[in-house]
Amino acid sequence: MTSHNGKAPDPNTVLDCAIIGGGVSGVYAGWRLRRHGGEQFRNVAIFEMSDRVGGRLLSWLPFGRGSGLRAELGGMRFCEDHKVVWNVMDHLARAEGRDLEKVPFYTSDPHTIWRLRGQRMREGDFTIAQTRYKLRDFEQTTPDEIIKRVIDKVLQENEEVIQEKLPEKPNWLKDKWARREWDIVKPVLSYQGHPLKDWGFWNLLSTILSPEGYQYLSDSLGYYCLTSNCNAAEAIEFIALDFTVLPDFKTLKEGFGHFPAQLGAAFADAGGKIYLKSQLLRFEQNDDDTFTLTIRHSLGEEAAFLGINTEIFEVRARQIILAMPRGAMELLEPSRVFNMATNQPLKHLLRSVKGIPAFKFFLLYDNRWWENEDGGGFEYNGTRSIPHGHSVCDLPIRQTYYFRPDSCETKRVSSEESEYEKWGLMMVSYDDARAVEYWQEMGNRPEEEAQSRAAMDMALQQLDKMLPSFMHPLFSGIQGIEGLESQQQAAYTPPPNLHIAPEIMIQRAIEQVEMLHGQIPGSTPKPIVGAYANWSLDPYGGGWNLWNARVDVQNVMEKLSGPLMDEQSNPLRVYVVGESYSGMQGWVEGALSTTEVVLEKNFGLERPDWLKDCYLGYGDPAIAARQKKTAEREPAGIH
Repeated sequence: MTSHNGKAPDPNTVLDCAIIGGGVSGVYAGWRLRRHGGEQFRNVAIFEMSDRVGGRLLSWLPFGRGSGLRAELGGMRFCEDHKVVWNVMDHLARAEGRDLEKVPFYTSDPHTIWRLRGQRMREGDFTIAQTRYKLRDFEQTTPDEIIKRVIDKVLQENEEVIQEKLPEKPNWLKDKWARREWDIVKPVLSYQGHPLKDWGFWNLLSTILSPEGYQYLSDSLGYYCLTSNCNAAEAIEFIALDFTVLPDFKTLKEGFGHFPAQLGAAFADAGGKIYLKSQLLRFEQNDDDTFTLTIRHSLGEEAAFLGINTEIFEVRARQIILAMPRGAMELLEPSRVFNMATNQPLKHLLRSVKGIPAFKFFLLYDNRWWENEDGGGFEYNGTRSIPHGHSVCDLPIRQTYYFRPDSCETKRVSSEESEYEKWGLMMVSYDDARAVEYWQEMGNRPEEEAQSRAAMDMALQQLDKMLPSFMHPLFSGIQGIEGLESQQQAAYTPPPNLHIAPEIMIQRAIEQVEMLHGQIPGSTPKPIVGAYANWSLDPYGGGWNLWNARVDVQNVMEKLSGPLMDEQSNPLRVYVVGESYSGMQGWVEGALSTTEVVLEKNFGLERPDWLKDCYLGYGDPAIAARQKKTAEREPAGIH
């Protein structure tokens, strides 16, 4: 992958499409346009504010590629039900020879732990959990079963309309509703006489569960956002698909961040250009209907949006794809054609979702103490070792995941792998919403950013000298930069939301992990290093997004898929893609689905054979075309 970092585009060239954002949506859009869009998309460029592609997919491989030990500081997993992601990966591997080897991602294990209201128990042991909460009979079960009962209660009230809309599949669980079925029924669901979309999910839960039942559910699920006041119609689908049935999750051997890195490399190989450290400030429409984009480029190691040591250049383009989350779009400067202060319809569209604060914190150990018999796991099949999976608690760390090299699972260890076979990563904290604030105040303040980055660089250099020789230089194992030229890799610094954890943060995390594992305070080994990613910071505005209550999601998705309208309701050749405004928020599947809809709907790209069996959600052009043909065949007045 050749980056055009430091080189402004030719001012005399008008880009066929400018893509803003080098996350997975942006690089997928660029790759599809260059590889499958024909000569009308000869000049396509991606402008990315950081010095890597990947966005909120951020993998750190402390021992480099091939080691099988990964810290997923952003999105971390997918499954075969994510048809777009799965099929794109398979196509890239088969047709372009891209290395995208899938490996298991473990989310459960019989040895892992719950710690709720001061009591340790085996994960999922509701017989002990219910002694810590005053639960009604309806609530005396596992959290996933409570969710099933809540969904059943809502759907029972909608039995007639469901039978009408889905006569062949009236039962959501038995008939295994997928996204398509949920999208058919969601718009017509109601509860207690009100459209379900107008309910906040927290409000809905509080009418069905007792206060103690709600708290038990919120604590044990591990995510506060799952029981927050997001759009209830979207929430029940989200939870039904992802938390009532445990999918067989996968990740990539080289980290999930390897996926956008390979897409970016494929885009560049097809003739696309990637401009790193280049942040869109604003865009205006010209008299000839092209756009002038004002770009701020960082000349140093700081992120472009910090405004330190930067230069400004302009580029023209015929069309724009905003592959950006809500938080990033709200940082754009107002212009005549994009002004959230004066364009109320635009503001309402963009603010139909809310960013969810998310925080991931890893500790690297040279000995996986949690696999010891006295490491705190629960006995199963004669051992207490915790090999993988995750534990949940109501402490600020919330969720704790355990990772070891892939060779420990396959029992095949090469000579290179043997040096670090005993090493391990603990995602000591994966938390969201209000728990993020606990950790955030221990981190660096925005006004200290420049000084902290310089101090961090020095600390990294010193730490690299101390680490074993077989370790990859710290953070240079970040996926998304492996395709850069060697000189660019040497100058790489971690993205602005990624930090070496200060000692106070590490100490607080260790104290909570020791409580989770039932260890004597101060008895666990000291980690080699800690690193955290805070996705609440600019320009991301959250780790993922959720739809607000009272939002007509189908209407918003169809409007944002383009074209956007200016204040006079004139269409602009500007389109929004990404996870934020998708039907599968929080997943790469949602990001790619919205992107594919925009490409087929507005750019004339045909659906490739390897996506024929994929459902893209609201606005899917293939479904719209079928509905149009059906309507044309029906006699007038018959519905």
